[in-house]
Amino acid sequence: MDINISMLYEILREVVRQGNIDENKGLITYGDVSKEYEILTGVNHSPHGTWDVPLGQINNICNNHGLPPISAVVVLSDTHVPGNGFWGCAPNVPNKPLDENEALSTWLDIWKREVLSADWPETLI
Repeated sequence: MDINISMLYEILREVVRQGNIDENKGLITYGDVSKEYEILTGVNHSPHGTWDVPLGQINNICNNHGLPPISAVVVLSDTHVPGNGFWGCAPNVPNKPLDENEALSTWLDIWKREVLSADWPETLI
């Protein structure tokens, strides 16, 4: 079953909203995306390998609306940074820098300076 992009956006928008309220929030793991999606839709999807394409689709839609890549809020549970599928998935997401410190810095700029400060519409799709 395909991922409902509107429902996924709703989950990510709420994560951003929480991040604007409490700086210790504002991130969600792939596993928690799967759980939240199941709560909203009743459909279970594995956190592994399921979300890269739909998150890239959302980032492309964001780009078309002049918005930053909202999927920057989705991170791996063990490293707390986005997975490799995040990088270069849309025009508003650069390719991953080779240097890990530069990659971390680039992602933090996107997440904190762009995503958390954007004015996210109630619906995107």
